Amino acid sequence: MKLILKISTHDFLELDELCESVKNATNEKITVTNYIELMIQEELKMKHEIKNNLKYCYLEKSEEIIHELNGF
Repeated sequence: MKLILKISTHDFLELDELCESVKNATNEKITVTNYIELMIQEELKMKHEIKNNLKYCYLEKSEEIIHELNGF
């Protein structure tokens, strides 16, 4: 998957400052690219969890309707 991300110079500089703060606080080097990748991974993880929750709710509701139709 290829993602093209357009980011303004101002936003990039803010992210760079954030990464520098993380580096200073944790002694862990993180680049803007790494940070963006981590944020994308988190977004995808949340999206996956939401989809799973919606599927579960749909299945649960479907079972309720089937039970009602069958008179249980």
